[in-house]
Amino acid sequence: MAREGLAHARAVSGDSSGGALQPEYLLEEERQREALRLAALPALSRDDVLQAVGAVLPLARRCYQRMGGVVVTRVNVAVTGRVSTVAVVRGAELAGARTTECLERALKEMRFPPSRGLTFEWPFTP
Repeated sequence: MAREGLAHARAVSGDSSGGALQPEYLLEEERQREALRLAALPALSRDDVLQAVGAVLPLARRCYQRMGGVVVTRVNVAVTGRVSTVAVVRGAELAGARTTECLERALKEMRFPPSRGLTFEWPFTP
């Protein structure tokens, strides 16, 4: 009987009790609470994006000012308001590795209000 109960439980990593087991239904309840919490967060607005990009634009301009062509970046904003990833999705061959890395570093400095998160693309032209 006890073994059957263990089959329906799962170790929770990071638990200070040394890997205590929780029934699967409790883990599902936690997932549902987290989903409701995220759904209650506001969406980022166009103005939020413009303000965040505007704040790092001088830094980003230094990266691409000598470049010839358009570079398009994809930015992922986490629910915390921090940028989780930045990638150059078009024009990396025009920009070169140093410019690409510089843009990625500059855009990771953007800050947003806590929200549901967002992924957007932003073009840079010399």
